[in-house]
Amino acid sequence: MQVHLAEGEKIFVRTREGDWCKVRHGLRARSRILWKWSAPLVSMASNLAVLNVYTPEKGRREGYLELTSPNEDEYILHLEMNDLNGIVLRPKYVVALSSGISVRTHWSFNVHNLFSGRIRQIIYYGKGSVFIRGGNGLDLRMLENSGSDAVFKVEDGALIGYAVSAHYSLCRTETFLPYLLHRTSLTDYRLQHGLFITQNQEPKADRKK
Repeated sequence: MQVHLAEGEKIFVRTREGDWCKVRHGLRARSRILWKWSAPLVSMASNLAVLNVYTPEKGRREGYLELTSPNEDEYILHLEMNDLNGIVLRPKYVVALSSGISVRTHWSFNVHNLFSGRIRQIIYYGKGSVFIRGGNGLDLRMLENSGSDAVFKVEDGALIGYAVSAHYSLCRTETFLPYLLHRTSLTDYRLQHGLFITQNQEPKADRKK
């Protein structure tokens, strides 16, 4: 995926899981230990540590880089964001973000988040770009009503993110044998209303973990 940067723009790319940027033109690169030194806890909680920061070279008005997954079964989604309430994302799936994006944490103790282990949510908001990785492709699902015809059920590993205002809940997995064989979790997600980001298959590296 080719990403263009104008003068004054920055993009932060993670490097801990592999080299995501092998080609660049007209950009200079710098290393950064934390995304923001003024927010070390948020930087660590969102896995925004050990980054490369790319900006246009001095005297150039623009440049570009190419994001390429180091894993053959992963794809990249470019999520263009405006000044909305934000998107809750699993930090390990965020590859890069532009300088216009901010990050905050939110604690939620409702029963569904308690059972699913999502009591601390990482929220990405602002105006800019977020680049997300996912296994065998990613989908943006906009569910506009809460009727039974609009309900989707997805496995825990398939749900990468959702809008802050989205409605979802937990439901029991109908088939018990795959859970008994450690092939799936005990519960699935019931997506009811709002914007959701799902992947088609967990990457091999995540399944091994």
